[in-house]
Amino acid sequence: MDQKLTVLQAIQLAMDHHAARRYAEAEALYRQVLAQSPDHPAALQMLGRLAHEVGKTDAAIQILTRAVQVDPRSAGAFNFRGNAYAACGKFHQAAADFQQAISINPQFAEAYNNLGNVMREMSHLDGAARAYEKALSLKPNYAMTHSNLAITYKDQGRVAEAIASFDRALALNPDDAITDSNRLYSLQFLPDITPQRLFDEHRQWAQRRVRNRLAPVGHSNDRSPDRVLRIGYLSSDLRYHSVAFFLLPLLRSHDRRRHHITCYPTTAYNDNFTAQFRACCDEWRPLLGVPDAAAAQVIRNDRIDILVDLTGHTSNGRLPLLMAKPAPVQVSYLGYPNTTGLETMDWRLTDALADPPGSEAFYTEKLYRLPRTAWCFAPLSGQPPVEPIQRPGITFGSFNDMAKMNQPLLRLWSRVLGAVPGSRLMIKNRATNSPVVCDQFRARAAEFGIPADRLDLIPPVAAPEQHLRAYGQVDIALDTFPYHGATTTCESLWMGVPVVTLAGSAHVSRVGVSLLSSVGLADLIAGDESAYVSIAAALAADAGRRRDLRMSLRDRLQGSALMNGGSLAREVEAAYQKMWRDYVNCAPSVV
Repeated sequence: MDQKLTVLQAIQLAMDHHAARRYAEAEALYRQVLAQSPDHPAALQMLGRLAHEVGKTDAAIQILTRAVQVDPRSAGAFNFRGNAYAACGKFHQAAADFQQAISINPQFAEAYNNLGNVMREMSHLDGAARAYEKALSLKPNYAMTHSNLAITYKDQGRVAEAIASFDRALALNPDDAITDSNRLYSLQFLPDITPQRLFDEHRQWAQRRVRNRLAPVGHSNDRSPDRVLRIGYLSSDLRYHSVAFFLLPLLRSHDRRRHHITCYPTTAYNDNFTAQFRACCDEWRPLLGVPDAAAAQVIRNDRIDILVDLTGHTSNGRLPLLMAKPAPVQVSYLGYPNTTGLETMDWRLTDALADPPGSEAFYTEKLYRLPRTAWCFAPLSGQPPVEPIQRPGITFGSFNDMAKMNQPLLRLWSRVLGAVPGSRLMIKNRATNSPVVCDQFRARAAEFGIPADRLDLIPPVAAPEQHLRAYGQVDIALDTFPYHGATTTCESLWMGVPVVTLAGSAHVSRVGVSLLSSVGLADLIAGDESAYVSIAAALAADAGRRRDLRMSLRDRLQGSALMNGGSLAREVEAAYQKMWRDYVNCAPSVV
């Protein structure tokens, strides 16, 4: 290092490099500072922050631990280490660090915001809301916190309030594509929104983002039609997550002689299921902290032929990256129940029951309908035995997210309870951990004549097997509307609990149609609300059928297309071959 350059000047220079996203140069400069002054607190803090932002979370934690040892009164160092802990799913350690930062600096709005994030991840929604509200009291125009509070409102079932908060965040920061995507996702839960409005909203999202897009470039992939295809899977959820229940069976069954598989995780979460994902692919390329331009180049360098996005407009999605068209063929699948709105997304994998003829009008993607079902379920969280119910009476249940439980749905469920005297309704989801949410839900239910003494609000449990065992208390599962369950429906069936669903006109309200049809339970699909009530009431009155279903549904699932990973993989691979041949026959030469 130039001796005329002071330590603080070097730090400022490194920060300037960092601001320009020149990570390698910035890291080298920070390390020069530390070579001159090994325990310089500002350099340690900023190097740790940099390591976290480029996805080196273990190194970030190590560096920032040294930073807090050197300066135990550094609120910033504790805050940055909390972010690194949170990025790899160590939420309790993260919360402790954010609380320490706040104790050092009670005016630290960013630390309150980050504390809210980890409280929400741990399903402490009341605490998350309080932390966000405190951050906004200190920094009223903090756009990120308005967005995070909106997500918490959505998780609490306060969807209209969530959308209003997203709108406030976007008014403060119109260029925030992530908040804009979160708003789109939340719109799916509105009970009266039309497919046309949702389509228009997605197209408008893409139009707002196009001014900041990376310019697509040509591809030089070998265009031979019959060679091994290089498939990339881009996802934030390569871990214990609802997507994993449907993706792992596919990846496990891919014909690796004909397909080279690369996974691109966009988060640092790492659990036992992450290891299973890694075992299913030939290459593992983490993209956390990699800017879109660099990430697009990584994918191009990997010569990916077909890039499959599994996240869409949900958390940690990378749709702006997909606007750069880093692969010749791009596909949307599994993780998002609607169009992406992108012209650069070529295809969407679905089936004819989830997206019947005519659905094309609401997608920017071409629809490839798999011949049977677009889903293949694997019970990743264990196989507790199905036990016959010994108690009298009927308990209806729904373990879907609170955001799906809107006022029209509660009115419908009240009709079901009215048709089955003495029956009960059990609700279990991440929001039932919140006393405030539970009180609000009871009040909403009472408006439609569902008394509190017929409601069981069960808090979430951490252990997956305990979660599944809770289905043992349910006789009949009631699907939500318009946003159907997917994982919850499959888990219900796996545990011997039949599911009644109401078919709608859009994909989001037809997932249950596909799932139930694939296991021979089409008679549990209602075409209107009166049929929904009649089907539920008839099943409640038929103890023999319920008993038979309870003890036979697991075998039925295992023998169906819904749990045949090999069959789904062959059908998906045939889809990829069709998509590739279409590209080869139509794509222009690279210039």
